[in-house]
Amino acid sequence: MDTLIISGTDFASVKAAVDWANNQIGRSAPNNTDLEVVKILEFQIVPVGDSFSIAVLVEVERKKSMSSMVINMRKDLGLSQSDAGE
Repeated sequence: MDTLIISGTDFASVKAAVDWANNQIGRSAPNNTDLEVVKILEFQIVPVGDSFSIAVLVEVERKKSMSSMVINMRKDLGLSQSDAGE
């Protein structure tokens, strides 16, 4: 697992900032669609004038390709390569 810091700005309330952070789980990491946010490790909310900004340390993992998902599913079902034509 790798970690990444992501941030958001101009939130009207602390709740809006926290909701945004929680909604990042399961999404692609900003600027890297090969990574998926899996867990929030830490966060910091910073008041900026009348709004709030948030910095979030997240755990990310590489997204699985469809082919690797199919291979794993076939293994789980006990199917072999020779069963592919049936």
